[in-house]
Amino acid sequence: MHRMMLFLVFFLAFNAYGQQKLIAIINTVDDDEPPIKDSDLNHLTDRLRAIANKTLPQRNYAVMTQQSILSLFATPGDMMSKCNELEGCLVKIGREIAADYICQGRIGRFDGNLTIKVELYESISGNLVSSFAEGSKNISGLLSILDEKAPDMFRRMLGVFGSPSIVRGISDLERAVDYLLDFEKHYLVNLTTDPAGASLSFNGLPSSSCAQSPCKVELPDGKVRIIAALEQYEIADTTVSLVRNNQSVSIKLKPNFGVLEIKPAYSDGLGRNEQWNLTINDKTVSSMENRLLPNKYKVKLSHRCYDDINFEVGINKGSYEVFDMSKYIKPKIGGLVLSTERDGEPSSEPVFVNGKNVGETPFSGSVALCADVELGRERVSAKVRLKHNETVRHTQKMPDSREWLAKKEEERRRAQETEAERRRREAEEYRARQIQEMLEDVERKAKRPIRLGLRLTAGGTFGVGLSSEWFDAAYIKDYDIGKSGQGGLGGFFALGLTLNIRITEKWVIATESNYNYFGHFDVYKKEDDNYIAATVSNHTMSIPVLLRFRSHELYAGYYFEAGYQWGFPFSSNVELEVDNSNGKFTDNRDFSEFRTKRDEALVFGLGMFGPISHSFGLRFIYHLTKLDKDGVVKSPTLIGITYAYNIF
Repeated sequence: MHRMMLFLVFFLAFNAYGQQKLIAIINTVDDDEPPIKDSDLNHLTDRLRAIANKTLPQRNYAVMTQQSILSLFATPGDMMSKCNELEGCLVKIGREIAADYICQGRIGRFDGNLTIKVELYESISGNLVSSFAEGSKNISGLLSILDEKAPDMFRRMLGVFGSPSIVRGISDLERAVDYLLDFEKHYLVNLTTDPAGASLSFNGLPSSSCAQSPCKVELPDGKVRIIAALEQYEIADTTVSLVRNNQSVSIKLKPNFGVLEIKPAYSDGLGRNEQWNLTINDKTVSSMENRLLPNKYKVKLSHRCYDDINFEVGINKGSYEVFDMSKYIKPKIGGLVLSTERDGEPSSEPVFVNGKNVGETPFSGSVALCADVELGRERVSAKVRLKHNETVRHTQKMPDSREWLAKKEEERRRAQETEAERRRREAEEYRARQIQEMLEDVERKAKRPIRLGLRLTAGGTFGVGLSSEWFDAAYIKDYDIGKSGQGGLGGFFALGLTLNIRITEKWVIATESNYNYFGHFDVYKKEDDNYIAATVSNHTMSIPVLLRFRSHELYAGYYFEAGYQWGFPFSSNVELEVDNSNGKFTDNRDFSEFRTKRDEALVFGLGMFGPISHSFGLRFIYHLTKLDKDGVVKSPTLIGITYAYNIF
């Protein structure tokens, strides 16, 4: 009977152990030179095993000892020799020693610091479960990294958060029975955490509708195990009883961190416009209030105007450490040798440092780097840049005494003037500024090397009318009418762009591109009152190039201009009203085919211009060419009034 009971105990113990997952943590190795001592490597491996034992639930996981791992190899070095010979050695070693998971740390070097990389694999599948890599200046820092990062790595293993372990194989086979309708009651639960944003699982399983707090979830009646996990907080594992619909469940998370707050301070306001620079473990942080995991940290505060402040702080869970800088700040000091000159001679002037009188020039002494140094009754700022723990020599030139006295007199006068006088003075100063700004604007625009504008020219003919000559040459014989009577009226206008290029202050080259329209009306009569009325229309593009002289380079004045013009006719026609023996009728004729392809003329002009934009004048255009191919039709002399406006 006694032997039977002993066998039963061993059988139950073996069966319980068979349900556990084995994790092997093999020796930490060093991949670089100079090598780290074996004792330090063993200590890192032991720390990793201790963290695994503390983090993993013992009912589901068992951490293999170093002796049990080495006992499976012929010699202690046989394991690492196999690792060097095989690809994917960690996974293969895990399979050889029948471990479900295998983990190892590797030491390296980067930028003068030690680095540690830890990898955790599942032996059967060969999948990487989790890993991390960090750096530190020494072995103690690597231990802190393991304490911070390794627990999260082991928590990623299946079943750590309470997922039920599954026994392999088929068991408890049941035959089908008659269907019994069984209703399981469910409740709607309002779940919140403090703070919010925690990841949630219910009875070891996540819920797609309630993955993160706060949320609503439908859960079965009875007791439900809820696990809430949030970075920098301890994992909350609690069981609640659901007894009603719309039940509210609130879980308060315990912080896994402490807080370090830095209270900045400044001595006499020195450097207040600049922020203190804060580094924690050689990493720059922007906030003066930081959450830190439990550990010991090196803190450094630096500022251009103050000596550096270095200290260490120990952080525990839930602790709140405050560092008040006002007790420890010390301004950086530099030496200053200061002299002054006024009216071209050395002078003695009072010296003010941050508003306090500290003596007079010549001055020598220690001054804070960021202090404001002012000199004289005028409080002139000394243009000197001090250097830390060095002496700087500087000579400051003070304002002329007469200028200073005049300024003081003006201040005294303004202090004594009445409100009405002050308003009148300010109004006069405002008008004077407006006038000055207008004159500066005029001068700036007038001195532009290139100006673009618009020009309109309108006027009439001088001399023989164009239509009468054309009509006489081409159509009088057709209608058998003489020249017993003749009268006519002609006019034109031109519109286009003008480009002015300055040569000197008074001489300008002006070129234009104009559209021209010329119209003329003539009447021819006979003794029996028969007549022909002719209306001529001509359309031309003209390009004059002129040399212009301006009497003044900036403001209003007069100008003269002269140059040459090229014209290019593109349309010409005549409309006739005839009253003769054949009766009254109209006739339209196109003369474009009889026109010359180019017309040339001399251009002369004079006028006046105003500030910046406007000018008016007279322009004479004397044509040098005949307009028809036979040289019969004469070109008229044109005289017109011009207006120009500079748009740029």
